[in-house]
Amino acid sequence: MTETLPTFRVHFHDGNSLIAEARARKERPGSFVKKITLVREETKL
Repeated sequence: MTETLPTFRVHFHDGNSLIAEARARKERPGSFVKKITLVREETKL
C-alpha cells in the first residue's frame, strides 16, 4: 500500500469498471493490473 495507487481505481464500480480498466491498460500496462484486482475484491465485500 506504500506505492502510489492509480486515481482511476475510485471509478471502479459496476458499469464504469470496464471503461476505467480499458483506459488504465492504455496508460499503465503492467503493474496497475494487480492493484485493480485487489480493489475489485475489496468492493465485492
